[in-house]
Amino acid sequence: MLLEALKRNSLLERFEKVCKGFANGYSIAKVKCQSSTKTHNLRVMSKVLLGKEKIDFSNAVSRASVVYDIAVHLAQGEREIVDGTTNKGTTEEGEIEDFKVLLQIQNTYRPVFGDFLRASAAERQHASHLRRLLAINNINYDKLREAYEEGAKGALDKILKEEIANAKEADLTELLDILDCYFDPDKQPIKPKTQWNSKYRGNNSRPYRNRRSTSRSKKGSESKGEESVTDPNTSTENNSTDTTVSAETSPRSENQIKVEVPAN
Repeated sequence: MLLEALKRNSLLERFEKVCKGFANGYSIAKVKCQSSTKTHNLRVMSKVLLGKEKIDFSNAVSRASVVYDIAVHLAQGEREIVDGTTNKGTTEEGEIEDFKVLLQIQNTYRPVFGDFLRASAAERQHASHLRRLLAINNINYDKLREAYEEGAKGALDKILKEEIANAKEADLTELLDILDCYFDPDKQPIKPKTQWNSKYRGNNSRPYRNRRSTSRSKKGSESKGEESVTDPNTSTENNSTDTTVSAETSPRSENQIKVEVPAN
């Protein structure tokens, strides 16, 4: 995120003159504190090493400041420790470009996994895992579509088994079924087991109503039932010095309001 923001604002060259790399603070803490503590997260490290407890970790600036202080405290001039956990800026930039390519390949499978990505959290996570298996092995949508047009399900099975390494057999089988049912016009596409709408709203659920709008409508109906005062100019008894108006239409019917009308 930092490098992308610097690129957008044409500040990357100036930044690279000052910053030569990025150190992994977690790796430094794990190497230096593995004998004293089992947990190496920010909250624990800031308390143990810096003596700071009241830190707002929801704030990005506070987190960045604590990470820097912990790294300085742990390094203390030991350059070899920092060097072992540091990536150059150019290395990080290369990883970002690789990640962008990975996302582009994953996005080509949106038509296939669209229903899964709109389902429950577990279904979305699993669908992302399956898409990533295809993307990291540089298998895009067009490649599988062309393979299916040439050799149907058998061609898909061959690509998945030959080009996807270190994948579980169950994942490959599921991928094959999903892709085959998607490309075959005579088959129904595989749907997720739990749909968001059916799980959280149901088929016969009542439409959503805004509570704030409901409360406003109630207040409006109450205000309509409040007392009304007769205009003395339209009253038939203009010569009276005072007029008593009964609040019969009000919910507080036992109360009466006395309005003083000046004599003409």
